[in-house]
Amino acid sequence: MTLELEKYLKKHSSTTIRNRADSIYLDLESNTESSYLFSYLGSERKRYAIQVLFKKNKISSTCSCPYDYGGLCKHEVAALNYIINQKTMEIKQRDLFGHVIKDIKHDEIYLDNHQL
Repeated sequence: MTLELEKYLKKHSSTTIRNRADSIYLDLESNTESSYLFSYLGSERKRYAIQVLFKKNKISSTCSCPYDYGGLCKHEVAALNYIINQKTMEIKQRDLFGHVIKDIKHDEIYLDNHQL
């Protein structure tokens, strides 16, 4: 999934937009297996809705901002980056023995079926 998202980003956005997206911090409103909904408070104090959908191995995204220059806007790119980073973190959150780390609280690590 991560590879497909990266290909989608590269195909549908410019380097400039991808760089601008690095400074965008979205609020995740909801997510399911097939969709993510984000919001972002724009510079005009207007909240934008960003949606990313996954249907039958196809990715689509929309944003309610006024960007109209073709390709993805910086908000859509930021949303896709969030999803890519989340998927990467899910893969990497394992301890030295390969156990999946469920939750980290203060100085304790909770693992599936046992605790260190």
